[in-house]
Amino acid sequence: MKVKIGSFDVMFSNELAKALKSIGIGVEVRRCIHLDFYPVYFVEGRFSELRNKYEETELIEEIKRWKSYLDLAKDADSVEEFERRVIERIGGNDKDVTLGILYDMLEVNGMIEKDKIRNPPEDPIIRFPCEADEDRAKKLDLKRRLIVATDVSCEVFADLGDAILNERLVKLCEDYADAIGLLMVANVAEAVLERITEGKIDVDEILSMRRLEFGKSIEINVSSEALKAILDALERAGFVRIRRGKVSIKG
Repeated sequence: MKVKIGSFDVMFSNELAKALKSIGIGVEVRRCIHLDFYPVYFVEGRFSELRNKYEETELIEEIKRWKSYLDLAKDADSVEEFERRVIERIGGNDKDVTLGILYDMLEVNGMIEKDKIRNPPEDPIIRFPCEADEDRAKKLDLKRRLIVATDVSCEVFADLGDAILNERLVKLCEDYADAIGLLMVANVAEAVLERITEGKIDVDEILSMRRLEFGKSIEINVSSEALKAILDALERAGFVRIRRGKVSIKG
């Protein structure tokens, strides 16, 4: 039985896998494409329209500010010259974000072509993100765009059988806190073993161990399906024998 430790970037996944293997725990690392979905709200429209629409709101100064940045492209010799003007205006604060938003506006206004930059139109399109919850976005009539961010990550799975009664796992968790979940599942498996040492008992008795406490600060709630999987892992690892609804320590 594999326990999923978590999803991490490639470098950390390999480091964690190496550490687990060094204490005798089998590991499987699966590369996958990770998707993250989140909505972004935008103020978007022609400057004249936005000025009329938001004149009485707190957004009007933001709209004018972004318009002033876009105006810095007027008579600029190059894109680099435009960037220099913007950075001088904002003082270098959040320059990457500001320039990223401005490049989007340059594109939507047809102002950029390779290294060349055209003067802004008389009534340019202004578009910038606006932090808002759903209610505020609806009240302000903001545009909504669903952003899907993709990246490569790795899912790390560890062999439960190797983790049970592995004294070195506690020390490893001091250096790799992400492995604590594996330790908790191993602790549940060890609690199951302690119950079975009392003699041959019904499997149903094990499946009733739904709530376990470790010390004064840790409570683990375990589903019956998880307990079945743990019993299966214990049997595969040679700790127990299951026959006709009874489970006992394997001699």
